[in-house]
Amino acid sequence: MHESLYIVTLILYLIPCLTSLSNIKVKKNHNVFVSIGLITHALLIFNNIFNQGVDLNFANSTLLISWIIVLMFLLLNNKLKYQGLEIFTLIPALIIILIFPVIQPEYQSIQHYSISSSIHIIIAILGYGLLAFGSIFSLFLLLFEKSLHADAKNSSIISSSEPLLNIERKLFQIYWIGFALLSFTLFSSLFFSNHLFNQPLQWNHKTIFTILAWLSYALVLFGRVRFGWRGKKSIVISLLAFAFLILAYLGTKFVVEIVLI
Repeated sequence: MHESLYIVTLILYLIPCLTSLSNIKVKKNHNVFVSIGLITHALLIFNNIFNQGVDLNFANSTLLISWIIVLMFLLLNNKLKYQGLEIFTLIPALIIILIFPVIQPEYQSIQHYSISSSIHIIIAILGYGLLAFGSIFSLFLLLFEKSLHADAKNSSIISSSEPLLNIERKLFQIYWIGFALLSFTLFSSLFFSNHLFNQPLQWNHKTIFTILAWLSYALVLFGRVRFGWRGKKSIVISLLAFAFLILAYLGTKFVVEIVLI
């Protein structure tokens, strides 16, 4: 791993977090730091995943998902509408980057994928990244809603120039796209496992947790369309759904690659 990329990425993500937490008035430069950080972050990913093949172990997968989360933040907050969202987004990315050298195995698990399995994996990781950012954005929404009823001093870190309903609408747009990608991943695994992975479908905890996550997201979206669900109820269920997703994918990889080695 290139130490310079590692250190530079940490610094570029840390600066916006510290300035937001301390209310230093340099927030217009946040996206500059994050944009450059995304580039060094991407180079870090490339050097680890595509070094002499393709290695999507637990550490590399979390690093890639964290990059997608930060990218989503930058795309959504390009006009600096959501003050404080960088804290929710960049702190998890910083934690992942900090522990990356610890959880990255010394050996490489090089794998060769067919075109169909590669497409499946790319869509799966995009879906996980989108739904992960959706969970972060939902927490921001929940705290922003609470800040509307708080005094100005307590709400100075978290604020938005957009109305609450507009933020909520964007959150559900993210969930719809993430759910579509998750649906593709789940059903292609259920019905085409032999073709994708050269083995029959295994009804293990990974499959069960993925189905539970899919059902939970489906419930949230159905409740939104049918009953107009919003606020705390939909956020709690969506966070539960993402917890199932973590247990299904990253939880399995963590146990197999980190705990049991």
